[in-house]
Amino acid sequence: MHKYYQPPEKDLWKGREDGERFHQVIQCLDLSKEKLEFQDKPCYGFLGFVSDEGVRRNEGRMGASEGPFAIRKSLANLALHQLVEAKFFDVGNIVCEDQNLEEAQKQLGEAVASLLNQNVFPIVLGGGHESAWGIHQGVMELHSECAVVNFDAHLDLRPLLEDQWGTSGTSFSQIAEGYKNRGKSFHYTCLGVQKAGNTSQLFETAEKHQVKIVYAENFCLGALGRIQEVISYHKPIHLTICLDVFAAAFAPGVSAPQAFGILPKDILTSLSLLAHSKKVVVLDIAELSPQHDRDGITAKLASNLIAHFLYEHIHIVK
Repeated sequence: MHKYYQPPEKDLWKGREDGERFHQVIQCLDLSKEKLEFQDKPCYGFLGFVSDEGVRRNEGRMGASEGPFAIRKSLANLALHQLVEAKFFDVGNIVCEDQNLEEAQKQLGEAVASLLNQNVFPIVLGGGHESAWGIHQGVMELHSECAVVNFDAHLDLRPLLEDQWGTSGTSFSQIAEGYKNRGKSFHYTCLGVQKAGNTSQLFETAEKHQVKIVYAENFCLGALGRIQEVISYHKPIHLTICLDVFAAAFAPGVSAPQAFGILPKDILTSLSLLAHSKKVVVLDIAELSPQHDRDGITAKLASNLIAHFLYEHIHIVK
């Protein structure tokens, strides 16, 4: 691991002692010193991406750098149920320092690739949605092509800044360019998109890349069909959730709250389908900004989304 790596903190994992909960089974693993030997159970690794830099460059509300810590604290107290059949590791954070987002993304990709090579399923906790480009760099080391399913109010297909720097709004443009440079195809599905939150130029870019879009107002009718298409035609899948896809009443703690976002319950069947597909190779949750949260409800939403995916996923990988 490089200088941007921060080992895990066991103190973040605390909770009630009245039954099996995440905090009771989490193991802290310092990637700079340890590697996993052969494991007899499915393994999941929680990796934080401590970054506000992409949001800052995108002129959004700052605060996402605290997201990974808030998600861990919320997840710690959730019940395990059948997840006792798996092993869970907190593998620390990649911390964006000195505003050097590009290096932080590179090191995030290296950490993701390291987990995948050790047969550990990465769950990346953000951080701004610039995390997606970093994660996908790691995925590309192992897979020549990987479809992206993004639950997001925004397409995040903005062009790079004049200095050729990326932002929290450029990740999927950068992934598209990465595949173009490799002579491969870019397969991108974005669900929960807000028409008012994306310019005509962004929709033109999406059309150029043949992006499959489901608008927020059509989410309940259109999301499952699109997901079934992805599952039928693509393997593997990078699943990414930007918390601003949800209505502000349920997710106030984000960089760009959405008045007409989707309802949390409406995403559950979609997550179940993806979990059961056996094709998802990495999951990430982005854009939690705890300083803008109310009673920690956005953090609780993030942790419950992770738990729901895991409840469904565990039986597939056993």
